Amino acid sequence: MSPVPSCAGAGRSDGVAFTLAAVDADQYRDSSNLDARISLHARFGTNPVRWHQWVASRIGGLAGSERILEVGCGTGELWHESGTNPAATHTVVLTDLSDGMVRRARERLGTAFCFAVADAAALPVARVSMDLVLANHMLYHVPDRVAAIGELRRVLRESGVLCAATNGPGHLAELDDLVMEAGGGGRQAFWRQGFSLENGQAQLAGSFSTVELHLYDDSLAVTYPDAILAHLGSYMELTETTADRIRTTVEDEITRSGSFHVRKNFGLFVARP
Repeated sequence: MSPVPSCAGAGRSDGVAFTLAAVDADQYRDSSNLDARISLHARFGTNPVRWHQWVASRIGGLAGSERILEVGCGTGELWHESGTNPAATHTVVLTDLSDGMVRRARERLGTAFCFAVADAAALPVARVSMDLVLANHMLYHVPDRVAAIGELRRVLRESGVLCAATNGPGHLAELDDLVMEAGGGGRQAFWRQGFSLENGQAQLAGSFSTVELHLYDDSLAVTYPDAILAHLGSYMELTETTADRIRTTVEDEITRSGSFHVRKNFGLFVARP
């Protein structure tokens, strides 16, 4: 376990220890699976303003964000892809459950940011110490969301803001259909039952006085079948037969229409204490 980051505002003052839960341990041991998923969106997204740039534009307008915490930072994609470097002027602490993710984020972003391996349900951060807390597409992975949301609220100042991103109905539905029609079963759309655009507001409302939803308009126009197979292969086993059927379906649609269309449904909750 990485030490608690030695940054202003970091380091629990209440002496509560934390442990790492075995959530998605194999999936997120390193960045390879996440990289395959990100690549599909980066290469074939139709919105000229990419997701990370859009999120950065939303949080950039929030006043008083001198101390920033991102929980579930992954490989640091938000800061790397948006071209935003708040660490030059602010204290920015990035945490993730996976040591591999934290190592990769540190390699990409450098030492201006502070890093720690941490469970979202027991953050190594002092109470009411952060102006802005980010949870980008990660709360649906957390087993104890009540505890995690409570932690996000605990570390925020009364004037602070939480930004929590997730997915909604119909997100990547065409990929579900591809797998099912090829006889490979279906994806587990865990955000639908966990933390989604449909149910996330109600979950946050238990700890925050106001919760607003901002939607991001995007889709995928895929022109390379193997990009879809790499994406699917990042979270499920595909037999050779299933993969061949998926490739044929995608190739046929690209021949007919010029691309294989996939719906996306992303959004950002902005919550205040």
